[in-house]
Order: sequence, then C-alpha cells, then structure tokens
Amino acid sequence: MAGLAEERFLAAVAKLEPGAVDIDLAQEIATSEEFSWQKALDLAEQHWVPSLLIHNLRAAPALMEHFPAAHLHQLPRLENEASDRWALFYEVAAPVFFDLVSDGVRVLLLKGAALSVSSYPKGTRRLRDLDILIDKNDYERTKKALLDHGFFMLLRPGQTEAYKLSDYHEIGFAKQTRVGYLGLDVHWMMSPDEDDGFVKTSELFSRARSVSFGDIPLWSTSPEDTFINYANQIAQDHHRIRFLRAGDIYAIIKPGLDWSLLAETVRRANMSGRARLALGVASLMKAEPPEWILEELERSCPGSRRATHFLVDLAWLFGRRVVSVPADAALTSLFHSRPGTKPPSLVSYWYWRALKKRTSLAARLALGLRGYARSLAFASALRAVRVATFLGASTTAARLENVAWEIGDP
Repeated sequence: MAGLAEERFLAAVAKLEPGAVDIDLAQEIATSEEFSWQKALDLAEQHWVPSLLIHNLRAAPALMEHFPAAHLHQLPRLENEASDRWALFYEVAAPVFFDLVSDGVRVLLLKGAALSVSSYPKGTRRLRDLDILIDKNDYERTKKALLDHGFFMLLRPGQTEAYKLSDYHEIGFAKQTRVGYLGLDVHWMMSPDEDDGFVKTSELFSRARSVSFGDIPLWSTSPEDTFINYANQIAQDHHRIRFLRAGDIYAIIKPGLDWSLLAETVRRANMSGRARLALGVASLMKAEPPEWILEELERSCPGSRRATHFLVDLAWLFGRRVVSVPADAALTSLFHSRPGTKPPSLVSYWYWRALKKRTSLAARLALGLRGYARSLAFASALRAVRVATFLGASTTAARLENVAWEIGDP
C-alpha cells in the first residue's frame, strides 16, 4: 500500500478495533527510519482521529513501548479531545432532543453521530457536527425546539427556508458556544430525491436501530443505510474524502453487514458505482467485504472498477492529491455506467442529470452546460470525447495522472 509512513501507520491503527496483523504492521512502521511519531500525532490531529489513535495505542502495549517519552505530555489532551467535544455537543443538543422525544418526534442520528453512539468506544469518535433525520411533517416542531434552545437557521445569501423545504433535503442550524459555533443539520431525506442513491425516508425509519444519546432514547439509521449515506457523500463531495470518513466506512463494515440487503437497496437506488467506491475506500484500511458483492457491483456498473482503482490511494485519502473539477465530471460518468452498454458519454450523462433537476428551465440548462463544459475539457485532455474511449485505453492511468489531480490541500 503506497503512502507516507505516518499515513500507513494511521491506516493500520487509527481505526475501529485494529487486529493483531494491524498492530504488527504498525510496529514495523513505527520502528522504521522514515517514521516520525510527532508527524503521526500531528496527522492524526489534522484528520480528527487522535483520541481513537491513543485509545488503540493504550490497548496495544507492545506498540506503546515504542512511544517516545518526550511526547507523553501530549497524550491527555489528544486522548480527551473527542470526549470533550462530545460532551459539548451533548450540552447543547440534549435539551433539544429531550423536547422532541417528549413531543413525540422520532429522531434518527446520521453518519458520525450514529456511529459515535453505536460503533466506536465511548469518547473516541470526534464529532464535527450533528446530523439528524426526521419526518418532514415534524419539521416545524423540530425548528421550534432548536430556536427555543438558542440555535439559528443557516441560509446562504439568496436562499429561503421555503426554497430549502421544497427543493432540498436538509437545513442547517447552529448555536454559539464557549468554543465557537456548533452545527446541527436537520434532514427530512437522506439525500436529494432527484439524485441516484435516494432511499425513501419511510424505508430508513423502518430499518432504524434504537440508540441512546447520553440518557436520551433516540434512533439511528441501520448499518446498511449508514453505509449508503457515506457512499453518497463521496459523490456529493466531488470525489473528495476525509480519512475520518474512511474510518467510519471501515467501522460500518467490520462487524458485518446484511450484504444481501445492501445489494438490493443499492440496486434499487441506482448507486452500484458509488457503493463500489466506498468499499474500495474501506479496503485501504484492510476491510474485507465478500468477493461476490464486489463482483455484483462491478457487473451493475462496469466503469466502477477502473474508476475505483484510479482513485483509491492513501495520497487521495489524506488530501495530498485532490480530484480536479473536470476529472470529477468524468469520474461521475464512470460511476453511472450501466451493464450491457458502454459507459455513457460525458455529454449524455450531464444532459440526463440536468433534466432530473426540479428547477427552472434556465437553471437546468445552466447545470447541463456547466457539466458538459467541464466534462468536455477533461475529455479533450484525454483526447477522447466519450468515457468509453479512455475506459478501454491501455494508457488510462498515465493520462489521468497528468490532468486529473490538483496537488495540495483539499
């Protein structure tokens, strides 16, 4: 596995329940001349996993023996970072959740919030914000509870609440605290309903699992639906990902999923390519999904295997290289290819994507033209107008390498 020594170290040990093979690999890396403990700690802090890293180091005495005494003074701060932040979120969100539960509103935790109370050891998963899912009919009661407890609505210039409610799937709220603003995003759909990857909210509620947010009984999406959420997020973030999210995908897969249920849900949501990429991400942390699910996803989306192989690398995972805008458009086409046909042309994909937008004709045309222009620029750089052309080219990787990456911070 390519990558800097510190990146390989974190991929091995800064994850849920590293095994003996992971610990042995981490020991080998930690005793190599190229490895720096301080760089590893800095990288863990940069990617929001220091508490998980220290938790796992303490659970592996043989590895902890190599930890330099000069750095021991950093451990209490790093170890408590996630739990301190969780406590702050509990302080501001618990009164809201208590009111909602008392009022009969069913609240589902999403993504990191769900995993922090269901999968990770307590106090090891750092929260960036909170994402919750509600029935849209409960939105007004949810908004009132948030406003009553000091939250305010986040809207971009020109946006209105009515627009968000009619054309989007979530509205953000925030509250000022002693350490800055904390965000809480209210979803009534997990993703926009015109997008691939859409799963009905009623389905999500039907598969929800009971969890506790401190002493408050809530719900979370099922592991399979949480996986789908993360797979969609990579596409929505233009094929950019954080190491923390990769660890979350690994944490979902490690205990085991209902793979048949996942395969069926993914098929109906038309997101086989996105799911294949998410499994590729988890493979960087040594997740081992069944071979049959990989084969099935690749059959459903023929372009996903090559696109995943191109993307999945530690340099991408840690943000040392970032997908360029035109490359994102081309990769999107690859992850939407269909069985029995060649991958769609860049032009046809973006035309189809624009038609699905429930906005004005002018806005749809603008989206289609923008996507087309970006895609055409990428295709021209590859000397191909159709994705099928470069999909079958023997020099794909070399050509992509020259035009597809923006080097630097994401």
